[in-house]
Amino acid sequence: TAKLEKAAVVETRKLKSRKAPKERVGSGKRSSQPPSPQEEVPELPPPITPALSSIPPLHPPSSPPTKADAFEEFKRERGSEINRIFVENKKTLGDKKRSAKDLAAVINNSKKEMDSTKICS
Repeated sequence: TAKLEKAAVVETRKLKSRKAPKERVGSGKRSSQPPSPQEEVPELPPPITPALSSIPPLHPPSSPPTKADAFEEFKRERGSEINRIFVENKKTLGDKKRSAKDLAAVINNSKKEMDSTKICS
């Protein structure tokens, strides 16, 4: 009898877990029957089609500018202030490098003089 009770419980569980399938509203499937008079389907307006003369001809899109061209345009427009500062800093750096090179040459010549004086004496 214990087996029968257990089997009945399992059978009851199976029945409870099986639910009737719900009817889906708007599932995308259309019935082959026309709608009933109670369910009137609203008429859709005719599609709007523009005149052929108003549609622009289809041309392949122009290719984007190269990176170099885009950067040059940026430097002339939005990045003009940044570019001006950059060019100014680049010039200052060049001046300082030349100055450092000249100073190094003076130091090297002075050291050569010192070395030559030291050896002779």
